[in-house]
Amino acid sequence: MARFTRVFGVRQLRVGFVRGLRFRLAVSYVAFFAILLAAIGFFALMIVTVVGTARGLLHENYLPLPVLVPFLITSFVLALVVRGMAFHIERVRPAHHS
Repeated sequence: MARFTRVFGVRQLRVGFVRGLRFRLAVSYVAFFAILLAAIGFFALMIVTVVGTARGLLHENYLPLPVLVPFLITSFVLALVVRGMAFHIERVRPAHHS
């Protein structure tokens, strides 16, 4: 059951735990991992979309140039972003070769 305090005769909930370090760390971890999970999901969705679009365009007999050029530019930029992220992860945490 919730504990109440009296301030000027009015009952109020205690919310002092919100200012504690343990609570702030827990909220920080939850927020960090939620943002991380959302970013990973976003990039995975982008990669699946680009691969699906590439397969769809390759299966067509006719591919107009105005469709091909933006698609190639987008896929090239996305490949550079993913490669840069992989390089950054590898640089931060190098793989151990046995």
